[in-house]
Formats: sequence, C-alpha cells, structure tokens
Amino acid sequence: MNSNGDEVAALLNARSRKTIGRNIAAPCDGARRLPRVEEDGSALPAPPRAPARLITRTAKEFAARTVTWLWPKWLPAGKLTIMDGFPGDGKSHVATSIAAALTTGRPLPGCLATTPTDVLWLSYEEDPNDTIRPRLEAAGADLERVHLVEGVDRGDGTPGEVSTEHVALIEEKFVELHETGNPVRLLVVDPLSLVLPTRTDTNNDAASRQALQPLARLAQRNGVAVLVIRHFNKGRGERALLKGGGSIAFAAAARAVWTVTDHPSEVGYKVLAAAKLSNGQKAPARAFRIVGALLPPTADAPHGIETSVLEWGEELPLSADELLAATYEDADVRDDRVDCGEWLVDFLKSQPEQKARADQVMLAARSAGFAERTVRRAARRQGVQRDRVGYGTGSVYSLRAIHRSGQSAQSGSATVPERDGLPERDDTLETFWDALDE
Repeated sequence: MNSNGDEVAALLNARSRKTIGRNIAAPCDGARRLPRVEEDGSALPAPPRAPARLITRTAKEFAARTVTWLWPKWLPAGKLTIMDGFPGDGKSHVATSIAAALTTGRPLPGCLATTPTDVLWLSYEEDPNDTIRPRLEAAGADLERVHLVEGVDRGDGTPGEVSTEHVALIEEKFVELHETGNPVRLLVVDPLSLVLPTRTDTNNDAASRQALQPLARLAQRNGVAVLVIRHFNKGRGERALLKGGGSIAFAAAARAVWTVTDHPSEVGYKVLAAAKLSNGQKAPARAFRIVGALLPPTADAPHGIETSVLEWGEELPLSADELLAATYEDADVRDDRVDCGEWLVDFLKSQPEQKARADQVMLAARSAGFAERTVRRAARRQGVQRDRVGYGTGSVYSLRAIHRSGQSAQSGSATVPERDGLPERDDTLETFWDALDE
C-alpha cells in the first residue's frame, strides 16, 4: 500500500513540475515573456544571437535607372509629390486636370500623349456627386478609370475612414486593378491632414516622417505617383518650401513639392510652380485659371449641372519663391492702401473745413507710418480731392470731392474728381501718375 502510494505521489509530482514548466514557458496575452525553464525549474540557455552589423554595397553594385515621369519635370512615378496652396486656389482643379489627361492619354502641358491609365482618388473634403464627378466630366476624364475611395469596409456594413495606416488595403486595390488590365499610375490624396493617423503631431519631425513613410514606400513598391494636397500655413514671408502646413519633414520626404499661388499680374489667374524637384531640373512655372462649365441636362438637373474646369496658360520665368513673395507684397500693399485711405479720411475730417496742405498731410502720414506714395494712391482710391493752390505754394487735400461725388450720385449725375486741374486718372494709369509724383 505504501509502495503504491509512493508511486502515485511520484507520478503526480512529476506531472505537476511539467505543468508548471509549460505555464511559465507560455505567457498569457499581453504578459511579458519569461525565461524558458527545464522540468526541474532551471533556466534554459538563451539561443545564440548574431551580432548586429552594418550592411553596405558599393555604388557600382546599384543599377543606374532613369526616372519615369507621368508628367515630365513635374510628376515622377514611384515617388511622393506634395502640392501646397491656400484653400480655394485651385489645387483640386490641378489634380483633376492631371487625372483627366492620364485617364484619356491626352498630353499635359509640355509633354506628349500617353497610354491611358487608371487613377485612385482619396478625398474627404469634396462631395463626389456634386463636385468631384462634375469636375472630372468637365475636364474630359474617362470616368470609368477614376476610382473614388469611399472608406474601409469594417466587416459590419459601416465604412470607416481611410488613413495611411490602411496602406495594405490600398495596395490590394492596386493589385486587383492591375490584374484586370487597368493598372493604377496615380493616387490622389486630398488633403493630407485627413488621412494621417489620429493624434499625429504634424509639427514634430519624427512623427511627421513616420506618418508619411507608408505612402512614400507604397509609391516606390508599385511605381505609382502619389500626389498629396496640403494647405498653406498661416505664416507670411516664408520660402515656398516652408509654406506647407506642419513639419518640414513632410517636404523633406517628398521628391517633388509644388506651390499654387496668385499670378503676379493677371487677375483671375493662378500659377503652379515647382518648389522642389529631387530628380532633374524644375519645369518653368505654369499659369492657369478656373472657368465655369455647364454639363448636359440630366433627369435630376434638367437645366444642366454647373461646375468649373481648369484652363492652362503660359509659362512664367519666375520661381516658386518669387511668386510667393509677389503674392505677399501685393497683399501688404493692398492692406496698406486700405489702412492709409481710412487714416487719410479721418485726418482730413479733423482739420478745419476738412482740408489740409499736402506738406501737413505727408508729415502726419509719416508719423502714422505711411509712405508718401501710399498716401497719394490711397487718396485717389478714396476720391480725396487734391488741388493746386496759387503758384509754387503746393497743393491741398480735401474731402470736398467725396461729398460732391455723393451728392452727384443722389442727383443722378457723375462727378470726376480732379487732380491738380486734370481729370483723376483711371487705375490703369497708376504708373503714369506715380511717375509724375516722383
């Protein structure tokens, strides 16, 4: 009896030790892995680990390759391109025009016709029904070649938003379309901020680079051009490459960076300029404008669908930095003239008979921080009268012309303010009058 009992006890003890060993060796989910142990509880030696080493190859071992372009000197295939600009300046229209050309094989400015290809479009700012599709149609795109991403199927029938964390799903779509004979060559992301992972610190270089790397690698693996749209930041006077929102790491990760800004002289026109191009020489800046378009009537829109379309213009011999500087300079001049005009009217209202000698006006203007030329231009825009008084005694600014103009408007007749005895110039002759003022 005792012998049998001793045998049973020994068996149970051995099984207990094995169970303990297995439990220790197999950690629970989320638990820290513990060292493996023998049946008797002693630790097993860790498997040998090869020491880390630096991997190198000589430059000669790499095959030299030329860059493939979807749009020569603008849009490289297999690379990440960022397009920066203010909201409403036409960035989405530029992307639409490019997509329309690629899906039909039509040439983009400065290049030849190509083989039609498919486009994957990821946008959360524009409505696909009343904005994206009408614009594509007006631009002449092959609508069957543009694939609009609506979201991610979570498996429960409710679509979720796509982010750069879903690169694997985007790549699956690339493979799927390639197998049907319609390979994707362009991915449009509009805008960048809506597809970054939640809680991404876009002002942190490391976090920004990490968030953007999946898109850059996706482009490289599949030979697809990824065009990302980004808004300008609120700063002024910066270089074009620094104007995009967030960290400079975004621009550093991209192989091409575009800037969309105002045309320096043509009203109603914008300009697309290359702020950065890592592979080759930058193309000259290109002007464009957005014009209205009316699509044919449909059952839901018997009078047609109003939309807009981009028209390309001429090349400009200006850099992205020069164009951006001109934009801010013009804005500063406009702001100064508005502020100066208000100041001038208030100043004259405070003077006897609401008028003052020109030298008094200019002295007060300098104290207020306005240049003489700014005062002259502001006076003309405000309709302030400037009369020559006597001979060689200078001129006088007054509000008489403003009051007279208001009275004439009420009586139905127009009054043209005079300037030193001559009719006030039209804005188109501003340079001429400025020359006389010098």
